[in-house]
Amino acid sequence: MRGRAEPSRRGVRVRHSLAGHPQYLNVLRGLFLQERTVFHRLLTVNNSESTLATILSVSLPAELRSALDAEAKRQRRSRSFVVAEAVRDYVARQGRDAFTAARERTIREGLALALAARVQLSEELWQEFVRGRKPPKPWTRTFDTFEEYDRWRRR
Repeated sequence: MRGRAEPSRRGVRVRHSLAGHPQYLNVLRGLFLQERTVFHRLLTVNNSESTLATILSVSLPAELRSALDAEAKRQRRSRSFVVAEAVRDYVARQGRDAFTAARERTIREGLALALAARVQLSEELWQEFVRGRKPPKPWTRTFDTFEEYDRWRRR
């Protein structure tokens, strides 16, 4: 039997000239039950990895729900996808805002220190930074003429 698979909002829909026959429907029901059992087994196996989505109930005002529906329709995505993206963006923005606030607080605290205390703090931070590293070897290169320098630079 040949059929034509077409994408639909709920997966793939199969069209066939025999689709209305009861015998064909029984075959399709059997295949569906077999696939559903396999799918259920896969979900059960993957359940230990926590890769499945978590169901979350949220109460929304009517105008926010209609805006959500409109956005989901505009993006041709599900409401769950749009909400998940919004939550992901919100959490990322909160993390950035927390980092920015901590950075600004650190700068304000550093500027509130006296000049000598700032120099001491910077020296302590530098010592902590270079701890365990070998100091670089100092080197000096001398040139008698500009042409020698130019040749060395272009190497």
